[in-house]
Amino acid sequence: VQLTLAMPVERLEAHPAVRQDAGRVALQRGPMVYCLEQADNGSNLEDVRLPREAELQAHWKPDLLGGVMIIRGEGRRRGRSGWGDRLYRSAPPAEVPVEIVAVPYYAWANREPGDMLVWIRE
Repeated sequence: VQLTLAMPVERLEAHPAVRQDAGRVALQRGPMVYCLEQADNGSNLEDVRLPREAELQAHWKPDLLGGVMIIRGEGRRRGRSGWGDRLYRSAPPAEVPVEIVAVPYYAWANREPGDMLVWIRE
């Protein structure tokens, strides 16, 4: 017997009372919650944003931990240049397009030390 179930990538929002996650989404595919990991997305994960209109695709990655399904999509990353020694400024930071890669939450921290992020700015 072979059972095939549709498992689209979904964006989850936290309850509005969870202030730390306001304006953020988590990614889920089937029963799995996903996260961004520094190993795939570079440092300063808080600078990554996932626009609401960004298309997300699931891909099989056979060489990661014996094979896992990952999620890829186009995000945006705010720049950190031009700050100098200032703590505040009125000009918004420039953003550049970046490919984001999300791995199943259970699989993080198995390659190299680094940051991890579940709730992504939208």
